[in-house]
Amino acid sequence: MMGTAAHFPRQDFSRVMSEIHRCLVPGGFCVISTWDIECPHLTYLSIYSHEQKELMRQNAISRGEAIEIARAQGFAVEEIRPLGLLPESLGYELDLQQDGPARIHNLLDMDLALKAKFPSLHGQMYMLIIRKT
Repeated sequence: MMGTAAHFPRQDFSRVMSEIHRCLVPGGFCVISTWDIECPHLTYLSIYSHEQKELMRQNAISRGEAIEIARAQGFAVEEIRPLGLLPESLGYELDLQQDGPARIHNLLDMDLALKAKFPSLHGQMYMLIIRKT
């Protein structure tokens, strides 16, 4: 599931990471995704109400905070992977949502190309890929 870390209170993130660490075997991986509050074009999903979006803003943690907490809980941070590098509105402007998988595939290709060209660019979300040491 995407963005799940934004659905639990920010102050619980360290405790959640500790529990994940307890449950994983040594060398085990965990992928956590959440909204990237440092993204300049962050819009969240249109299915959320304004109240839900505000709660996710309050619960969101920066990439730097996520890395710091993961390391403090005994994880090696393998990667921070941005997702959604293009503004959501671009999908509508290019009419990508109407033509099915082929056009969506093109949008994903553009997203990957941007990530390759601008590796520090923030996307609407990020995945924290961690490994229990």
